[in-house]
Order: sequence, then structure tokens, then C-alpha cells
Amino acid sequence: MNRATPDQLLQKLKQLLGEELFEEVKLAFLKAEDVHKKQTRYNGDPYILHPLRVCIILIEELNLRDKNSIISALLHDAVEDSDMSLEEIETLFGKKIAEYVKLLTKHKEYKSDINRQKKYFWHLKRSPKKVQIIKLADRLDNMRELETCTDLMKKRKYILDTSYNYLDWAKETKPYIAGELEDLIFKYREQLGDYDI
Repeated sequence: MNRATPDQLLQKLKQLLGEELFEEVKLAFLKAEDVHKKQTRYNGDPYILHPLRVCIILIEELNLRDKNSIISALLHDAVEDSDMSLEEIETLFGKKIAEYVKLLTKHKEYKSDINRQKKYFWHLKRSPKKVQIIKLADRLDNMRELETCTDLMKKRKYILDTSYNYLDWAKETKPYIAGELEDLIFKYREQLGDYDI
């Protein structure tokens, strides 16, 4: 399903959620589609594919059909990667979803600041279980998509970050995700010849 179009994934989401629940999350999809419309993934795919796939992982693989979780998954990169604010999310979708998105948001300056990254993960690992599951589903989708990454340094950094920040956490929180993350880490290391990282 990784090479599906946005329309195909949207139809799959609609099918998985059913008409009534889909209507409740449709506005979040439209907002996510709008804020990410000029963005692409590193492989050139439309960015909106990523939040859609995260939702599908939550529903299809983890059996999580909670409306707040689905909306938060659709918007999980909106504040981080656009000018959408948490206040706007709260106005449109309520305080709980704004809180979830806030916990999921990794600000740009965190990427080069180790202490801020540690603080981000400290808070994230103590956040509500549903937020943790969204973040782990996000990482799982990113790791699956890493197959298409041609930047070897980026690939190596992502593998190390997943090993260090996500693997043990996933084992405690969602062993299903941990199992696939371990398999992907091993596969990519083998492809890169990086057995000792």
C-alpha cells in the first residue's frame, strides 16, 4: 500500500472507519491536506500520504478507532511543518486534540539540540497511551518508507534514532510495532553493511 495515491488511501480510510466516523474526521483530513499541499516527502511523494498511512496503521494494524486519535494522527505534523497553530487546532477540534498534537510536535530547533530532544522524549513517553501509540505508528510508517531513501547519511541517522529513542519504548508500549522496527533496523543495516551501529 506504500505506493498508493492520496485518493486511494483516503478511500481506504473511509472504508475502515465507516461513513459516520469518517464524516467526523473529514475536516481534519481537509486541514491536513491543505497545510501539507506544497510539501513532499524526501522520495517526492505528496506529504499527505504519511498522515493517511499513520491513520491506517492505527486502525487496520493496531485496532484503534478512537476519533481523537485519528484526528490527531492526521494533524500530527501540522504545527511542526506548517504555520498552523495549536490555537487553531483547539478552535476547530477541541482541547484534547490540541493537547495530543502539542505532545506529538517536535519543534524544528529540537533537531540540533540534544537536551531538548531528551526533554521531548521524556514528555512523550509519559503522555497518554494513545499519544504514544500515534507517535510509534508515525515512526513505523517513517521506517517503512525509509526503503525509498537514497540519502545514506539520513538513513543511518534514522536507524540510529529509531534504535536509541524508539525500540525499547515500543517494546514496553506496543510490542507489535517493536517487532517490525527491529526487523527494519536489521534489514537496513544489512543493506548498508552497518552491522556494528
